Amino acid sequence: MIKVNYTELDGPAGPTCRLEASGHAGYAPAGQDIVCAGASILMQTLVYLLAGESGVESDAWETPEGPCLAVKALPPVSQQVENAFEFAKAGFTLLAERYPDHLRYADASSRGEKSMMDLQLFADAGTLVNAGGNYVNAYSGETSAFPEGSGMTASMKTFYDTELLENARPELIHTQFARKQALPVGRGKTVEWRKWNTLEDAGALTEGVIPTGQKFGQSAVTQAITQYGTYVSVSDQLELHAIDDVILGAAEELGASAGTTQDKLVRNVAAAGTNVQYCDKVGTNGAHTAVTSRAGLDTTAKLTPDEVNKAVTLLKKLKAPKIDGKYVAIIHPSVAYDLRSSAAWIEAHKYAGLTELFTGEIGELHGVRFIETTEAKIFNGEGCPVKTAADESKGTPAEYYSVYATLFLGKDAYGMIDPEGGNLEMIIKDKGQVGGPLNQFSTLGYKFSSAAKILYQDRMVRVESCGAYSAEDEAN
Repeated sequence: MIKVNYTELDGPAGPTCRLEASGHAGYAPAGQDIVCAGASILMQTLVYLLAGESGVESDAWETPEGPCLAVKALPPVSQQVENAFEFAKAGFTLLAERYPDHLRYADASSRGEKSMMDLQLFADAGTLVNAGGNYVNAYSGETSAFPEGSGMTASMKTFYDTELLENARPELIHTQFARKQALPVGRGKTVEWRKWNTLEDAGALTEGVIPTGQKFGQSAVTQAITQYGTYVSVSDQLELHAIDDVILGAAEELGASAGTTQDKLVRNVAAAGTNVQYCDKVGTNGAHTAVTSRAGLDTTAKLTPDEVNKAVTLLKKLKAPKIDGKYVAIIHPSVAYDLRSSAAWIEAHKYAGLTELFTGEIGELHGVRFIETTEAKIFNGEGCPVKTAADESKGTPAEYYSVYATLFLGKDAYGMIDPEGGNLEMIIKDKGQVGGPLNQFSTLGYKFSSAAKILYQDRMVRVESCGAYSAEDEAN
């Protein structure tokens, strides 16, 4: 059976559209299968219609169940792209209605019916088809049981792994600027990044004299790999052989959790960089006082355009390479609140048509593209400015003002394991597998391997400041 799935992942810039078809139709022998031919033409037509469209990606690969072809369009989706997807969806709907035993179609978008319709795609004589409680041979009618313990088929697992990753992507703010390293073959206990050494400037040449060459080579940076994961228990009976609303809902929440967890792990590494700039305190008369420690900050020590300029100047002096022609800064909304009032601030929507925006991008100032996230690092505790001193006589601890870390970054400042290299996995167990002696619950969860490391200290600056919300924002 061919399985066709259409999904839309909502985001700030609009939905990400994705259509995937996989498997064998089993309607007739290879070369004579009209269902296979119809489905193949629909997918090829979609690829043809979207050729040259911005933000459109297509990919094809082999799976144990047969060929798989996917087409994805990133936001903002143009009317031309939307029309092309609607054409393909209409075609698969008709194929599913006409050949329900050979092609199954699911529209899991908010506009779709969120139910599996009988549809199929590529040809393979004798392919097994999903039925109500077992598999059915498309030719002979012979039935066979689902995998032991009602395990999930490979194609459905791939679908939910993809859903998990798609739901994680909006939370991957810090990770989008990391140098991605594939998970090591065999999944060893360490991951390694290699970087080239920096060369000195060339010297003057003397006629007839061979100059002394510089040493050119690589250095290795390694980091131990750690696994992370979590799961939830549900009392619902899960449908593992078709799209299940409970699993889709869990994939959305688990994906957000996975994205936030991965992003914080990378953030915590990046926030430990050694290049630190503390914002000046500003008196009521406008006089600036330099600050040399986190504890020396106060609520007047805000991130201003001048402080941004200082950070940019330092990165330039460190010869930090830029990211697509600009530096980037990851900023908390409470800090952006203070900065966006500057007359030099350029809102992202004013240049969005000319430049592809990063996830979370809000604007530009002094050659820096600012990326906003509530997960930007906030410090609060010992070492931060004191709001209320401890009172030993009453046994009350000290209270502190929160300090925000805005990370100014050049290219490849830090690295991480690639979350899209098959590393993030959704794990689903139904009642028959984990539900205890009375099969009372099912579990849904995820796990991934993580490692992050600063690769170049001279390509990043952490600017620490306070702000209007320092008295109320909590550490993260």
